[in-house]
Amino acid sequence: VVNAGGALEALMEAKQNGKIGHIGLTAHSVEVFEKALEMDWVETIMFPYNIVENQGEALMKKCTEKQVGFIDMKPLAGGAIENISLALRYICANPDVSVVIPGMADYKEAEENVKACLNTQPFTQEELEALEAEMKKIAKEDIAIETFTMPREEAIKYMEERQEPYKVELIQDLPEDAVISFYKQGDFTDLCAGPHLM
Repeated sequence: VVNAGGALEALMEAKQNGKIGHIGLTAHSVEVFEKALEMDWVETIMFPYNIVENQGEALMKKCTEKQVGFIDMKPLAGGAIENISLALRYICANPDVSVVIPGMADYKEAEENVKACLNTQPFTQEELEALEAEMKKIAKEDIAIETFTMPREEAIKYMEERQEPYKVELIQDLPEDAVISFYKQGDFTDLCAGPHLM
């Protein structure tokens, strides 16, 4: 990624030529998150953050201090969180979150997500208790995150079988020889876009 002739060089050139506006990176561990904050070319960092995964909170504050955008991935803990509205309100109440990217299958879900994100009302005691119950339930389940890869054509079939047309389109836009990365947590599976720094 960062070696001469690698992806970063191509991204820098694309930015210089006005083809892209910003360069960011995705991290899946606190160590990579910390390393990313030391790189002067990183303008955004995408990292998991939700009611049960808050290990990046201190680094999210550093993002704000350094004026690096924080993109929240897995806001619903890979589909494990049932109370979507409360979970999104919890995330959007954190001033260190620049963007949250919840999954949605249809227009109704998109509307519900927007409504939750725009709700800035303080949490009631009942809502806080509901959040705590959800956290305890998920922590008790202790669902591991798995990663796996597939060649492009297999990945297209896999997502067609899962009835995920948007993700099929995303994969179809990739080169024919691409190897597609996925992560899975319980029943939830999603694309894991790269390149990543390890």
